[in-house]
Amino acid sequence: AVREAFSRSKIKRVLIEEYIEGPQQGITVFVQNKKVVLEYATNDYSYVNPYMVWMACPPADNYQSIRNIIVNDIEKIAKEKDIADGLFTIQYIVRDGKPYYVETMRRALGNQHYLCMSKDTGVDYYELYIRSQCGENYSEVLKSAHVPECYSGFMAIFAPSNGTIKSIEIDPEFQTKLFDIKMLNGPGYSVTDYLNDKIGTLYFTLKHEDLSWFRKNKKN
Repeated sequence: AVREAFSRSKIKRVLIEEYIEGPQQGITVFVQNKKVVLEYATNDYSYVNPYMVWMACPPADNYQSIRNIIVNDIEKIAKEKDIADGLFTIQYIVRDGKPYYVETMRRALGNQHYLCMSKDTGVDYYELYIRSQCGENYSEVLKSAHVPECYSGFMAIFAPSNGTIKSIEIDPEFQTKLFDIKMLNGPGYSVTDYLNDKIGTLYFTLKHEDLSWFRKNKKN
């Protein structure tokens, strides 16, 4: 592992840290005047490839028990680094009731996660991100925020192994909860790196009564 790390390092330096095991979650907030004014936390899931998030969906389990720790840390970073208004995301692992930060970024999660956040909160996160990045006024965009009444997420489609895709089937009940599908490849496509070769992404919305069904069937 160390040799592999050195071979990939451009500066030929590596950092060795303790390997933390536990459920992974993510939070995207909007920072205004060094304070968190919007927040959106998700459970992040990895299956075949344990180092890639394949699916994310709110609400993050037990988020309220660690919320103050995370928000205080973000606001502390905002003050110490004098960060400008805008999005701030942290991916973290929860162990023994504490968040261990894996990565931070000044954007939302990938996989067009802006779609999910916008659908749930009423805020056009694309416009919010662009306006804040360009130094334009975004106050009217924030006014549309409301308490989420649904839970939207994404699920990336990957093959279980290398080979040629014969067909792609979606569970009929899950299909009723989809609001968008973005396919990159389809039947006939040859998968040569199944751990990283994304076939497409499904975007879904759950009502509160759907959450128990989702938790039970999320691996199927």
